[in-house]
Amino acid sequence: MTISTFYTDALKAHASMAQDFKIKKHMFWPKLSQYKTVNELSSRLKGCILAKSSKGSIAVRTIFDFKNQTVLTTFTIHCNVIFSVTYDDINPTHTMVLGSKEWLSQMTKRHLNHIFNSLEKAFKYVTVNNQPFILKDGSLYPLELNNSYLLSEL
Repeated sequence: MTISTFYTDALKAHASMAQDFKIKKHMFWPKLSQYKTVNELSSRLKGCILAKSSKGSIAVRTIFDFKNQTVLTTFTIHCNVIFSVTYDDINPTHTMVLGSKEWLSQMTKRHLNHIFNSLEKAFKYVTVNNQPFILKDGSLYPLELNNSYLLSEL
């Protein structure tokens, strides 16, 4: 499985789980065989279920919080969050997370761009002279490190 295929399948599987959670809150208990790429499930004492998909240093984790009725999916590379999705009333909110200078690396750019392609977004994350930008419609839009950006606002 390639990285782009992994991200596409993981986004679909975790979104499907989030939708199932929102519809069947009281009867929600996922099984590994139901969702492609999900290879770990665990529960916590405070009313949460954690679902995880992983491939090498990439991890996609979704936390289903029964108490607050929330769902949060995070995408990490080497334990650094690069992207997150929150589900409110089944509609997802996608957020790109930029940290410090490590987020300027080729690896981070490549993975964020795979995620954007999986979401069928028409923009790319690029760096020019060690400064982060979004390339959209042939124009560069500056970004700041140590910040989060909603994809709907880019």
